[in-house]
Amino acid sequence: MPPDFRVPSLDGAAEDWPFGCDDPAPFHARVEGRMGVSGLSGNPACPDGAPCPLPPLPVGRVGLVAARRVDRLGRHWRPGSNAIPSRPWPGLQPGVLRGTCGTGCSDGAMAAPDRTHWPKAIRRGLRLGTGARAAGVTTDARSRATGAVWIDRQGRRPTRAGTRRSPARTGSARRGSP
Repeated sequence: MPPDFRVPSLDGAAEDWPFGCDDPAPFHARVEGRMGVSGLSGNPACPDGAPCPLPPLPVGRVGLVAARRVDRLGRHWRPGSNAIPSRPWPGLQPGVLRGTCGTGCSDGAMAAPDRTHWPKAIRRGLRLGTGARAAGVTTDARSRATGAVWIDRQGRRPTRAGTRRSPARTGSARRGSP
């Protein structure tokens, strides 16, 4: 929300963000498009952004009760965006609305990198490793990510991973052998 970026200016607490909510908008739109986000565009309480690629999920019984109460208070409400597709999406099934999303989705509907990004990266040669965390990102002369420096379980920095052609982009991802 736009006011969240200017808390001190508006409320006298914390610090203003060094950028506005519109600055990351193109990146949000790209990720939402790849992950099959469902939602309702045009929320007057939020900045304009790219439309959600899929229509919103239906509002359930509990949501409708809450909506009626919010209506009685004269307040604004809308269905939120979800990283759960309302229709089939590449690598994902449509959400079946069982309410188990917070604990993991056994139906393959909840968008997460292991379903939306990793399969394609693995087909291109990325190797995912465990027991490692990113210590930095390597870049080329044009400041594009080319890989990651990762630390193993013993605290060593054994590998610079990735190549210009196929960068490793997550903290636990690495290309090639350690």
